[in-house]
Amino acid sequence: MASKNRGRPTKNNNNILINDISVEYLSTKTDKFDNTIVYFKLLDAKSKLKPVIDTQVNDKDIKLSCIWTTDTQDIILKIKEKWINTSTDDLQPLTNYTVNADFTAYSLDTDTGNMKGYYIKIPKIKKKKMDNMLDVNDDN
Repeated sequence: MASKNRGRPTKNNNNILINDISVEYLSTKTDKFDNTIVYFKLLDAKSKLKPVIDTQVNDKDIKLSCIWTTDTQDIILKIKEKWINTSTDDLQPLTNYTVNADFTAYSLDTDTGNMKGYYIKIPKIKKKKMDNMLDVNDDN
């Protein structure tokens, strides 16, 4: 008997890909486990992350430690340097970028039980062009 989903890719609940997220690069720091962590501020509306946030709403056991909100309600993305498809030396502080974010699920058995969550991979990052920049080489 033929499958109803013939020709369609299987649904993957382990990855949530969100394209064209506007972010601002803030800084790179080393955490207490000697991981290099890159911080970006979300410039898009929080609703851009709705697919990931809805996953946590539907399963209270899922932790989104890669996304957090500051006291001023800014949304910060926290990404290990090894998951970014560029050198952090190429990133300029307080500069806007467009990224594709691949939120990848993990499940980890610990002494206190099973821990589930997501981490972020950035397969594509592009410096955002400023629309209102003046051309200083204009001879007019």
